[in-house]
Amino acid sequence: MSEGAGPGGAAVTRRGISVLAVLFAGAVGLTALSDALGLRWAEPQRWPTDLLAFADLPMPSRPAVVIVGSSRASMALIPGEIERCGGAAPPDPSAPQVYNLGRAYTTLIEVEQLARGLLSGPRAPRVLLVALDPEAIDAHNPRRPGALRGGLALSDVPGALVEARGLREGLAALRALTRGPEALLRVASGRHRADPRLGWLMRAEGGGQWCTGSPACVDQNLDFKAVMADSWERVEREVLPDWRAAQTPAWAPGAGPIAAAWAGLRAWAAENDVEIVVVELPFSEVWRSAAPPEIWADYADWIDQNVTQQGIPLYREPAGRKGRRADWLDPDHMSELGATGLSRRVCAGLGLPRPAAGG
Repeated sequence: MSEGAGPGGAAVTRRGISVLAVLFAGAVGLTALSDALGLRWAEPQRWPTDLLAFADLPMPSRPAVVIVGSSRASMALIPGEIERCGGAAPPDPSAPQVYNLGRAYTTLIEVEQLARGLLSGPRAPRVLLVALDPEAIDAHNPRRPGALRGGLALSDVPGALVEARGLREGLAALRALTRGPEALLRVASGRHRADPRLGWLMRAEGGGQWCTGSPACVDQNLDFKAVMADSWERVEREVLPDWRAAQTPAWAPGAGPIAAAWAGLRAWAAENDVEIVVVELPFSEVWRSAAPPEIWADYADWIDQNVTQQGIPLYREPAGRKGRRADWLDPDHMSELGATGLSRRVCAGLGLPRPAAGG
């Protein structure tokens, strides 16, 4: 008889299962507690933004503009440049009226989760600026599972499990049930705010990665450039070779969950009197050439059907515009110089920030 097969072994197995069940139930309970305390948005990474700081901000009035998207959005659109371009005059000069809530690996699925989970009541902006790229509309984005768990409400987990494509996405959805202990530990240890600049950027400048217009911003930008000094070479060496192979086989532009998320985001906007506008994020020529032409064609078709034909305001860079090498920090993300110029063009092209009603 093999070990553990007898009555004693069965009892040990039952006790082990019971212990695991109690631990799992406890983790789910702590997740419910951390979500109730607003800690769902405590992020472990240094950048691109600090959603917990945004959740903690007093909002004397609705933000004029909130930018959502991936880390590309965080590094391509500068809240202060958009605010100054539009001439917004906030009631409290120290309170930004434009915020960038870009998060790494975000797709439209996470954008809808973020809008419904965080942008309600006084935090619902007058304008939601959705920064898009092909990966944002890919239901099977291979880099998405890591971001999935952060935005899932507990009630969303069963649906995410049903929609999961493979073990990786299924495990990411299950991990959302147990993120509470991690969030509570991060908050208790202070690791979620280990870099005080994240909170400062959100409170004083509206978030994002780059900021302009103050000596503090100069210091912040110089420090970040130093940290990312080797990023161009690193992305070319470690990311681009695998990008085509990882992205292309499972490419699913606008498939089921994306369509549902886009419809849900538009419904949320109507419920909260929010105007949606869209920006097509630019790409370096190095990155663009790494993706097969069919990806760009499918992406253009999705934009045409779901944005242009729906009458949603859209900004895209003029045809034939060639970005400079200096506009890019690495093949994937814009530099301070590139982001400053793009932010001003987006602001002018979309007429941002929109005036407040009666203003």
